[in-house]
Amino acid sequence: DTHWNQQGAFLAYQEICRKIQSDPSYVDFVCKNQEDYMINMQDYKGDMIRLMPTNLDLNEMAPFFVPQFESSVIRTQELVDGHPFPMLSSEIPLAESPNPYKLVSFRDSFFTAVIPFLQEDFQETTFEWKHKYNQDLIKEKDPDIVIVEVVERSLEHLVWFAD
Repeated sequence: DTHWNQQGAFLAYQEICRKIQSDPSYVDFVCKNQEDYMINMQDYKGDMIRLMPTNLDLNEMAPFFVPQFESSVIRTQELVDGHPFPMLSSEIPLAESPNPYKLVSFRDSFFTAVIPFLQEDFQETTFEWKHKYNQDLIKEKDPDIVIVEVVERSLEHLVWFAD
């Protein structure tokens, strides 16, 4: 698969947590540990075989993280006009949230496996499948943290930062 499996996504999640916690404003930010999950190896079919000019039907074994805690995350999806992928949102009731912060992320498919981990740590999250920074969404959501994720093969999409 050209995307992260859940093990790779968890490592990316841990790095995001370390980066957030390194900011003096967020030293109290709480993240999950690998011990919070049971890892099951399961049959998985990624996109790599579809990208090859072959009729092979291959699967691989991949790690899947199963939470060993009760999740309070309320997840929603919203179709945005003119966009083929739904915007993913979540919230945790304030009394149950490990952190009182809001996250907005502009991302591509590579970030999909990271989303469930981040949703457990923020009171409110919004993930828009789009590389371009959406100023209206930022104004509407008023996030504490913004993450822009772009897979290497799509780095040319970041040229809008120069504008």
